[in-house]
Amino acid sequence: MPPKQKLLKHSHSVSAEPGNDGQSSAERGGDHESGSCRVVAEPGGNDGQSGGSCRVVLQPFMRDESSRRRYRFTALPAAASLYDKSALSDVRLRLMPTDRLFHAHRVILSASSDVFAAMLTGSWSESTQSELVLHEELDCARVFDRFLYFIYSGNVVISDDYVVPLFLLAGKYDVQSLYNECAKLIERALKVYVCADKEMLHASMSSSSSACDSSLSESTDMSDMSDVDDPSQAVKWMSSKRRRRRQYRAVDDAVSSAASTSRSMVASETFPVALVLRLLERCHGNERVRRAALLNLEARVGNQICVGNFTAIWLELGLDVIVAMLTDSRFGYPEMRLFEAAVAWLDAQPERAQLTAAVLRCIRYVLLSNAELYEVECKSLVRACDEVAALVHDAMRHRLFHEHCSAEDRARWTGAQFAARSIPRV
Repeated sequence: MPPKQKLLKHSHSVSAEPGNDGQSSAERGGDHESGSCRVVAEPGGNDGQSGGSCRVVLQPFMRDESSRRRYRFTALPAAASLYDKSALSDVRLRLMPTDRLFHAHRVILSASSDVFAAMLTGSWSESTQSELVLHEELDCARVFDRFLYFIYSGNVVISDDYVVPLFLLAGKYDVQSLYNECAKLIERALKVYVCADKEMLHASMSSSSSACDSSLSESTDMSDMSDVDDPSQAVKWMSSKRRRRRQYRAVDDAVSSAASTSRSMVASETFPVALVLRLLERCHGNERVRRAALLNLEARVGNQICVGNFTAIWLELGLDVIVAMLTDSRFGYPEMRLFEAAVAWLDAQPERAQLTAAVLRCIRYVLLSNAELYEVECKSLVRACDEVAALVHDAMRHRLFHEHCSAEDRARWTGAQFAARSIPRV
């Protein structure tokens, strides 16, 4: 029953009760308190009788102690109302190449960015000018209004479509809070998935199973065993059956072993390759973003390299990116394939011949098999470059004498050239 109804019901019972002197409260014309209500007697009633009626006056509730709990309330700062407003503006920002003009305030820009502070209050020539001309790339210029509004308000809506330009602007002007938030979103968009080569394993399993099935079809039918006149034929059939069972077990073991060791990388394609390359070149010293972008690029070209498909992506990469990929231990594809890819990149343009040593010294020749090492050593490209020929010769000596080497050789046979490659488990 609601509280008000309970109080009204209680008031009727009180009016009929006698007081301490044998009179009812209504007859005494006084009041009577009960619980959280006060019953007041009125001299006259609506029925015209001399007897009074009762009126219930509710007392205030007790103060709610839960109101003492603290909570956080956040509102836009007052500076947000000044965004791109000419009122109190003391500097204008002209954005090129869009030629858009923003009204700004020196104190707000300086408080949010050390770069703006140096430009507006330091010894730069811009500190005395009423208009700053900012030259940005086109995609950065298109989101500059979002970047400037964040400086004034601390609020921004970030999308995968323009998170990279925001990241570059925040890095250029040293706005750390926006820079760190964009970096986290970029790392998530560059995610690389590592999976087993199930298609390859399925093909090998199917071919092995079909081979065993064909051999079984040529053998004696088991339902016809009772009709075999020569017992030796039955024993021979049983022996071949056991051999095939062992073959099945060997195939299963090989597939299981390959499943645990054969892996490939599948890259998220949220960003186009050109944008990933741009992040590699201009990540402003953010090692986490650089490594994420490099691994994303390796996953995109690595599987193609393994099948000898050197697409335009690989052949058009710059020297710095090629070296970064070939020296990365996470680029865990067969070393001979990486060597062939490096040679294909050098042969793609004649002027790259002078870069032979810079590229081929990134190959880890000690990871090649003996046959592959011999094939590499016979190439004229390798023999013509003394530095690369020395690396191949050192790999041969390591292969032969690593168990009986001197301390000097043991010290030389360490480092990235002798470290194994491995696709990361991410």
